[in-house]
Amino acid sequence: MRTLIVCLAAVSAVTAFEINNRRDACSNIVCRAGRECVLSNGIGRCECVSTCSDNFAPVCGTDGNSYDNHCLLHRHACLSESKIGIEHKGFCKTKKKTKEAAKYVDPAVCYGSQRDALLLIIGKHWQKTLATQPWHVSGMTYRESLWGRFYTCDEDRDKFLESDELLNCTSDVLFFARPGQEQELTRALCIDAIVDAADNNRDWRLDFEEFTTMLSPGWHPPQKLCSLEGKEYHDAHKVVVDGQTCVCAVGSWVCTNPVIETNNKKVFKENDFDSYDDNTLDNDIAEDDYYDDEYNDEDNDDDDDDDDEEYLDKLFDEVLEKLEKHKRERNHHNHL
Repeated sequence: MRTLIVCLAAVSAVTAFEINNRRDACSNIVCRAGRECVLSNGIGRCECVSTCSDNFAPVCGTDGNSYDNHCLLHRHACLSESKIGIEHKGFCKTKKKTKEAAKYVDPAVCYGSQRDALLLIIGKHWQKTLATQPWHVSGMTYRESLWGRFYTCDEDRDKFLESDELLNCTSDVLFFARPGQEQELTRALCIDAIVDAADNNRDWRLDFEEFTTMLSPGWHPPQKLCSLEGKEYHDAHKVVVDGQTCVCAVGSWVCTNPVIETNNKKVFKENDFDSYDDNTLDNDIAEDDYYDDEYNDEDNDDDDDDDDEEYLDKLFDEVLEKLEKHKRERNHHNHL
């Protein structure tokens, strides 16, 4: 009996000693939320809590998930080794799906300022490189030097410069498109705009006299405005018409469809578009405008809308065709 009492006393002493040691090992350790101090080989360290109480006090975590109480949130953060805070008390609220707004992309255009800058750079570059040309003769007049340029650019020797010929022979001229613009396409559009501005007889090409006028000191391309329902808009102004983004570029409206279809609420009629020079337009130019006065005839609205779409498709196809031709003829770029 005496021996049993001694053994029980020894066991109690050992147990008390272990408990005291455990308390001593964890007494100076402070664990973060969701962790507890665990004794391992006599050393206390923080580990994720094994269980949480069944206390019901729901919270919403910053990870978008709901938890029944704070302990469960912090335990999950510890086990997943991720940083999760408390967004608010209560279950997470279901976010309402918002209708995605229509996304628009800017049409491929050359603005008036880009056209004018490119023409100015071409003139300066040609003057700077004049002495390096094989046809250059000391003492030649400015007009004679322009004839040398004209002859060099005229690849088919028909005594006319097409837009693609002018594009090819100015390939070494520096040009920088705006952010979001495709470099080569914008350059081609600006060359088209230069030819259009200098083309007095509206045949979409330049003869030598038109070419000379275009490069004459002091000559500036006409600054055109776009018109819509009796109002005039300056270059680069944007409007939304029939679900399309339209931008004013060198006197014409150029439109593109939104990436995401939305309700096609009509804002303006397409036949209300006009383009005007800052000078009085003659009859020939007026007939070639993007939209002319004949489109105001209500009896021809349906036919005119179809014509407008065909014209836009044809114009875009022509631009792409010119760009592809330009890429195929890169071997002809260094005529200058």
